[in-house]
Amino acid sequence: MNALLAVGLILLVAILFGHLFRFLRLPEITGYIAAGILMGPSALGLITSDTVTTLHVMSEIALGIILFSIGTAFNFDHILAVGRKIAIISVTEAVLTGSLVLIASNMAGLDFRVCVFLAVISMSTAPAATMMVMREVKSFGPLTDTITGVVAVNKIVVLMAFSLATAYVGMQASSSTEAGALAIVYEAIYSFFWETFGSMAVGYLVGLLLSYWEPFMDEVGERQILVIGSILMIVGASQALHVSPLIAALAAGCTLTNLTNRVELLGEVIRGLDPPLYAIFFVLAGAATQLDVLQELGIAGFLFVLARLLGKVVGMAVGSRITDMPPAVVRYLGISMLALADLAIGLSYEVGRRYPDLDTSVSTIVLSAVAFYELAGPLATRFAIFKAGEANQEAGRAVVPKPA
Repeated sequence: MNALLAVGLILLVAILFGHLFRFLRLPEITGYIAAGILMGPSALGLITSDTVTTLHVMSEIALGIILFSIGTAFNFDHILAVGRKIAIISVTEAVLTGSLVLIASNMAGLDFRVCVFLAVISMSTAPAATMMVMREVKSFGPLTDTITGVVAVNKIVVLMAFSLATAYVGMQASSSTEAGALAIVYEAIYSFFWETFGSMAVGYLVGLLLSYWEPFMDEVGERQILVIGSILMIVGASQALHVSPLIAALAAGCTLTNLTNRVELLGEVIRGLDPPLYAIFFVLAGAATQLDVLQELGIAGFLFVLARLLGKVVGMAVGSRITDMPPAVVRYLGISMLALADLAIGLSYEVGRRYPDLDTSVSTIVLSAVAFYELAGPLATRFAIFKAGEANQEAGRAVVPKPA
């Protein structure tokens, strides 16, 4: 099957499965992943491994748009308003979740490099599914405010941790060569700083360009061309400079939202571009899943899901209790933050791009966990909001917590 025929089939089947899963009151994203698994090499074989590789660039573009969109929520005034409490909760939860998943993955006998990347990916919370549930039930209150803050800070924590993980794995690879200890440490430190600040620089420059150029765009079509062109520049430049397109896209969105007051207009443009790219992204993610490997990694996948669940619930509760948050936040924040999707899949792709020998293990475990958490996560968030008494409130838009 050629690439164009595959894209057409992916989009049409995605619509079919999306409607089917929505009729069953299940997340559309799960339907897209299921469609990919069914059409992929492990099942019907309508989408071959070569096709998945050929269309991988479309997944990278979709992921760039996802991270760019998340970045537009990082208004500096908002980040300052989030305060010390949200930062403590986010870091406490991330450290506990990552530690538990690292231990569980190691117990399952996985390559330690795989364990490190799974630990970092487990820290992520999917913002789209979580925020969608809150809008759907019109939630308002302390729990809603805390969820909003933690979801925002979570992305920064996870991407920084991923940069550290890649530096560590790179250092391990260098240690197997004849390079001296000082050279190995220097390479690891250089890799981390270049990965982090080089990515930010790429994103800042593109965001700066967008902020100056966008006001001259009067038509929706022109804005769409501008956004797509910018995302392509981010992904392409990041690959050429060997920096993270994920951090760069996030930084571009953050730069834009702090330099212009026209982010809402671009938000409408992005939402208009989202659906087909998201469908392709998640269907291809499902198609890349290898069912035979999933069977072999069943124990590891189960331990990943269980350790992440425990880490999220306990970590959020401990962080909330330390910061003296309201009882409803302490009790329900953890189960409201279980969704796992976009960034987790993107990071697994990034692992595969950098370390092909780790791709199968990481992507298979992550995608199986995503399928579970995209089913259970939104339901858990809805349950938490209702139990906290914050559903169907008419108090208006939630306000983030003030600094302690």
